[in-house]
Amino acid sequence: HDSDDMQLLYRTDKLYGRDKEETLITDAFCRVSRGKSEAFFIGGFSGSGKSMLVNSMRDRVNAVGGYTIKHKFDAMSREKPLSGVISALNQVCQMIKDTARPAIAKRLRDEFGVDSSLLMRLLPNVR
Repeated sequence: HDSDDMQLLYRTDKLYGRDKEETLITDAFCRVSRGKSEAFFIGGFSGSGKSMLVNSMRDRVNAVGGYTIKHKFDAMSREKPLSGVISALNQVCQMIKDTARPAIAKRLRDEFGVDSSLLMRLLPNVR
């Protein structure tokens, strides 16, 4: 075959070259499922597969009843330093609502008491 006719074929829905990271995340999930608490950050250059890595792991975690939260930091996020934390907490609140656990949402409102209006402005999903 002429080398000009050859093309590299790859699947856009498959994760390549992230076996080490997949293992680290899977191990962390196993520890968390036994009662530990962990968080981690995934960094790298644009196009290096960070989102694909998170999405592939999210499917696996959700399949066994776990939860994942995700926030993509970008240049705009730098102007709001707590935007990632607020986004993550808002996602947790949404998960609580989606799993029909209103008692947890009520407890959060009760715990924050008079400050609950501030909480609801920062985390609209707490309502």
